[in-house]
Amino acid sequence: MIDPIASESESTLLCIACGYDLRDLPEAGDCPECGLAIERSKRSDQLSRAHPDWLKRVLRGLFILKIGLIGIVVVLTMPIPAVVLTMISVPIGAWFGPFMIGLIAIFFVSIILCSVGAYWLCLPDPGIGADHDQARVRTLSRVGMIGLPVSILGLFVLELASGVLIVGTGVGTALFLWFASLVIIASILRVSGVLKRVPSPRLSKKIDRSAKRLLWCVPLFIVMQAFSSLITPTLPMAPAPILTSPSVIAAMAISCTTLILGLVIYVCLLKVVLQMWSSRRVIMNCLAVALELNEVTAQKKRQDAGTS
Repeated sequence: MIDPIASESESTLLCIACGYDLRDLPEAGDCPECGLAIERSKRSDQLSRAHPDWLKRVLRGLFILKIGLIGIVVVLTMPIPAVVLTMISVPIGAWFGPFMIGLIAIFFVSIILCSVGAYWLCLPDPGIGADHDQARVRTLSRVGMIGLPVSILGLFVLELASGVLIVGTGVGTALFLWFASLVIIASILRVSGVLKRVPSPRLSKKIDRSAKRLLWCVPLFIVMQAFSSLITPTLPMAPAPILTSPSVIAAMAISCTTLILGLVIYVCLLKVVLQMWSSRRVIMNCLAVALELNEVTAQKKRQDAGTS
């Protein structure tokens, strides 16, 4: 039986350097357009045989994503000193407002950086083709990048709507966090998929595990946050029935669950940041090999031109 995927891949074999159609040419030959060895295009699933320009884009996206993730980790870390200062009765009211505004600004900039990094990371490898190069991950990233500005616009609209300020803010924030998490998780999965072509199975599996934990924990965290925003306005104000009120018990359970999920997400993001450093070194080694192969191909082309 003929494998339709293999047949399609064979019928659309393109040169990874210039895009020339190589279908009917011998594997031992070179691309007539640019002189790159055809065998390299046929084995372009190996990362070291990918085109250097595409690898440079991947490294650029990885670097920008790493900076964005570091910014998110900083935002998640900075409230801890404020809580400690409050617990030891140090007055923080004078600078608490500017402090929170700064954290929000850093968070938004970090999300933008993650989106830019995701764009560069999810560009399809020309040697494989868009249909076979983690198409679902790239679609997930696009959905997140489109949803981010839409959710921000919706957040402002809901906040301006009369009578639904608290509910609107909670729903709008949940949508924004959901789309932002789609971009980040898709980028992490993309890095894992790229590393599978090294192959670097150990590092790829670690990144996969981190991405799967985030894939489960982030939606639950967002749902809990949305429930919290809905329950908080209904809490009783009198101190007597506080411990016996069902709404208060539910709010406490949601707060504890949200705290645990937040800690898991924080640890996963820390691990991912460290894994991005290792991933960058691995991909840079592949880029060095790819540049060396390009140089060998160029020398061979010059020798052939000289003998002719």
